[in-house]
Amino acid sequence: VQSRVAGVLGQLVRQAQAEGAGERDVLVTITQADIAQLAGSSRESASRFLAVLERAGVVTQGRGRLTVHEPASLERYVY
Repeated sequence: VQSRVAGVLGQLVRQAQAEGAGERDVLVTITQADIAQLAGSSRESASRFLAVLERAGVVTQGRGRLTVHEPASLERYVY
């Protein structure tokens, strides 16, 4: 699940950057449920991994949005 969620986040960040977002602190407007669906996992599993990323300082979660502070560090979680 970690690898799939990190992969989905990486893809969303690249898409946002293609639309003009910067290299760091990329805002992605998406819900946990949508991330879970894209990653093919339960919302609970995706939520647990997002909490891990938040504690590591990689992301900050808000209602319906996610800020990815260091997109490159997502690669550590993709197998």
